[in-house]
Amino acid sequence: MKFRYLRDPLFQFCIVVYFVNRWVLKHVWDSSFFHSYLNDLICIPFWVPIMLYAERKVGLRDTDGPPEAHEILIPLVLWSWVFEIVLPANPFFARYSVADHRDVMCYSLGAFLAAVFWRWRYRNPPTEKRDTVAVEFATATEHPHGTFAYGPPRRAVGQETRPDEPVQ
Repeated sequence: MKFRYLRDPLFQFCIVVYFVNRWVLKHVWDSSFFHSYLNDLICIPFWVPIMLYAERKVGLRDTDGPPEAHEILIPLVLWSWVFEIVLPANPFFARYSVADHRDVMCYSLGAFLAAVFWRWRYRNPPTEKRDTVAVEFATATEHPHGTFAYGPPRRAVGQETRPDEPVQ
């Protein structure tokens, strides 16, 4: 099954979760999970489809399959390094970001859950097992001119045979 990129149900679910969290949950609950970690949890399943869609459009991705392991792990490692090590150490961005190992755990959990979902959602459907006996029989006996190669010849319409007469 082809990966649906921006129409992927997990991607669309993450969009809804982001806006519900931003406009509702943060105002209703004073939990650190909604304020600090929920967006980190949906980071990989949100950004990977966008990234893969852009790669596909510019020709850097040659398949429409679900994200491969490296297409999930590289952003996970890169974004964890940038957002949890580089930016907090930069004097300009230090006031906007905080190094937190729990953010990396949320990125990783989100990446794992996304990988499991995408493998399940875009698995190849089981192929129907064809009736091989019927197929083999049909291919062995049918002839392009309407006669049977291994069976008795067809009789012309109206030609009768007696039960004791051998077929020629």
